[in-house]
Amino acid sequence: MRPDSAFKPSKILNSYVGEGLLHLISLNLALGLVYLFLGRVALLLAIPPGYAMAIYPPAGLAVGMVLAGGYRLLPGVALGSFLLNCWISWETQNGLSSISLGLAAAIATGALLQAAFGRFLVLRMIGTQVTLESNTEILRFMLSAGSIACLVNSSVGVGSLWLLGFVPTNAILGNWATWWMGDTLGVVVFSPICLILFGRPKALWRSRRYSVMLPQLLSLVLVTFGFVLVRDWEQRQLTYEFHYRAETVANALVARLDFHVETQKNIANIFSNFETVSRIQMQRSVIDILAKHSELQAIEWAPLVSRDERREFEARQAAAFGVDYVISEKQGDNILPAPDRDVFLPITYVEPLIGNELVLGLDVFSHRNRRISLQRARSSGLPVATEPLRLIQDPLRRLSCLVLTAAYGNTNQHTNNSTKKLADEELGEFKGVIISALRPADVLAAVQTNVDREGIDVRLVDTEYVDGVYTDTLTVKYHAYQWETSFDFAGRTLHFVAQPSAIYLSQHTPWVAWISLASGMLFCGFVGMYLLTTSSARFQI
Repeated sequence: MRPDSAFKPSKILNSYVGEGLLHLISLNLALGLVYLFLGRVALLLAIPPGYAMAIYPPAGLAVGMVLAGGYRLLPGVALGSFLLNCWISWETQNGLSSISLGLAAAIATGALLQAAFGRFLVLRMIGTQVTLESNTEILRFMLSAGSIACLVNSSVGVGSLWLLGFVPTNAILGNWATWWMGDTLGVVVFSPICLILFGRPKALWRSRRYSVMLPQLLSLVLVTFGFVLVRDWEQRQLTYEFHYRAETVANALVARLDFHVETQKNIANIFSNFETVSRIQMQRSVIDILAKHSELQAIEWAPLVSRDERREFEARQAAAFGVDYVISEKQGDNILPAPDRDVFLPITYVEPLIGNELVLGLDVFSHRNRRISLQRARSSGLPVATEPLRLIQDPLRRLSCLVLTAAYGNTNQHTNNSTKKLADEELGEFKGVIISALRPADVLAAVQTNVDREGIDVRLVDTEYVDGVYTDTLTVKYHAYQWETSFDFAGRTLHFVAQPSAIYLSQHTPWVAWISLASGMLFCGFVGMYLLTTSSARFQI
């Protein structure tokens, strides 16, 4: 059946009516499935972290099959492209949405139009008999079906990605060039193979199966094998470089958190070694620390106060501060006077005072979770971090935690000879607790340089708490680069995950693997062109 160069929808419809509808549907289904399979295999050649490829074989399959079988196979091209892009969306987004379906439909339309336009150009520039017998005819084929026709889907695809917000404006040109080059190489390398299998005249094309197709397939295998070696080597280098940077950030984070733990111990020692410590003395002890560490909301002192000492203590603090001072607790959204109980741990000193007035007098012992942490701090003599929480004095309600360190009488170790009780346990020389209100996300930000903040997306979570996500800037997960570690922070386990940001990836494109694949596939295309010319001469002889 001699193909017609005119592209008219009516002729496509007539082909369906003139031939068996079931036969044509089966042909299109088969083409769609082959397109899907070839696309999935091609993704193995993708260069991480994304799905970008220096060659896209399904583009060559689409143009070659439509050239060999006519416009009636266009629905198969659209079906295969739609299924492939749905599959990719399912993997990258863990499901399908209306946006991803719309994007897949747009790209499928572009693939259909590209295959139709490629056939139309080839028949106009070469003629209805596509034999690729001369260098001129081969070059015209590569130009029309490859370079020119492949402008269609690269424009439609990247345009759709940009409109839907998947590609930023400053990345349009790079993505468009990559798409166009991949489709062009796919046509140059794989369209001739399709024509060898299904093209007309059959005698000429079938005579090339051993002289053209087998050598070209062998060259494809060798080029692919070499590319895989180069890609894996470069991937290891880039992964090692990123992991080193991520580990450096994590080590700096651990060191800064450890600094706060040691600071807690030193401040607790002051209250342990002196009978009384005034507010001025505490202020002098912590002023430099607060000035250099913006991640600290406050450093507080909460002494142990018994039921009998409550009234006198409140009066003494009211006189010192010049304002009403009441031992209180948080009930819902309100702060109310604490009911009578055996002991209290009211916040008495807080630095800086400005911005933290709300916590003055707040009984740390009144909250159940704080009480558990206090018991651990008191019984272990070590700093203990609480679960993630939101501080009442923080207007931004950022996720924070409290670090608690117990202070004892004349020693740092508690004894068991006191008559005071805290939750029915003997306190020994327990005097009170030092509290640091700390924002771990700000600790992480403080140890990151500007380069790190632009290049590394991070996730820091408290693994022992359901909603313990201190910070999370991870977007799309690049498992090939991802680095993670867990560490102890004052008795709690924090988990740190790092992966490269979009800026980092744009600055560390694996060009060696990219160039090796593109040049290798271009070599395969030239090998195919040469073999087509020599096989045609032999066939004519």
